[in-house]
Amino acid sequence: MAKKTNCTVRGKKRYRLRAVIGYSEDGKPKYKNFYGDCESDAMKKRDDYFVKQEEESKHALQSADLSIGELSRTWIYEVRRM
Repeated sequence: MAKKTNCTVRGKKRYRLRAVIGYSEDGKPKYKNFYGDCESDAMKKRDDYFVKQEEESKHALQSADLSIGELSRTWIYEVRRM
């Protein structure tokens, strides 16, 4: 079966997905590119990235040493802005 590609990177045909990973302070979206040999490979890399980011944000919020103020600040600036 033929592989679906939509760009060329360093002479190799690749499939590129672009996903919004957050927003800048002025409200503009931040993008991240995910490359794979085919569409399903790029989608898997994108999904793995978001699962890893979610796990890291949960781990950051589970710290028992933070006060409510510090915890809410962490949640606003590190979790919600992703």
